[in-house]
Amino acid sequence: MVAKLSCGAAELEPSWRMISEYEIGHYGWIMQVAFASPSMSCVAIFVAIRSQIRTTGGRVGAALLLLDAAGLLIAALAASDPITASVAQLTVTGKWHTNGAQLGIPSFPIAAVLIGYSLSRNAAWVAAQPALIWAAHCTWISVVLMMALVAVLLPQNGGLFGPSVIIGWPNRLVVQLVNWRRRLVFTFMTRAANTASTANTAMSFFRIFLVTSRHSLFIFICMARSVSSHVQCVRR
Repeated sequence: MVAKLSCGAAELEPSWRMISEYEIGHYGWIMQVAFASPSMSCVAIFVAIRSQIRTTGGRVGAALLLLDAAGLLIAALAASDPITASVAQLTVTGKWHTNGAQLGIPSFPIAAVLIGYSLSRNAAWVAAQPALIWAAHCTWISVVLMMALVAVLLPQNGGLFGPSVIIGWPNRLVVQLVNWRRRLVFTFMTRAANTASTANTAMSFFRIFLVTSRHSLFIFICMARSVSSHVQCVRR
């Protein structure tokens, strides 16, 4: 899916343009659905694993998971501004989107680590411990990498985003790792379903929304770009 994103309009060059910018335009609603879907999956994960969390750190992580869901929902409801927009060009919805991103981006990696270590103390999750911990650390490392690139490259480009500030791929890597993390939780929740105390209704809720959100971000983006390309060809 990532490879497909590299094909298309130059103004959406994936090496330095953010995924949020797919919200801009006539088909932005598709990207908004793509943000709302993982937001619901975060709530579903919370419902499914809260009975499995038995440490203070894990409870804090669960709360941060809900903050991540709120941030994603804000990002879905408020379309992003282009990263090339000046301060004077920023819109109210764009500022709200930024607030949602600032709320959600740091919340999930921290939640993943805290929940991962908490679940590792649960006998039903012993087999999942290595994968969950590695996925959690990979998630926050990818976020730190993206922030470091911005901190280093942005001043070198006069404080402006552009082709030399290559944060597009790290941005996409973060999204992929977050989706991978959710998929891991789903997989091990399924395997532990017979021994864990999670309610069947919570498990059903979890499966529906998590499977729905799996890679939905990239699927919806590719759909939007395909439709847009088709419309442009018809107009020509």
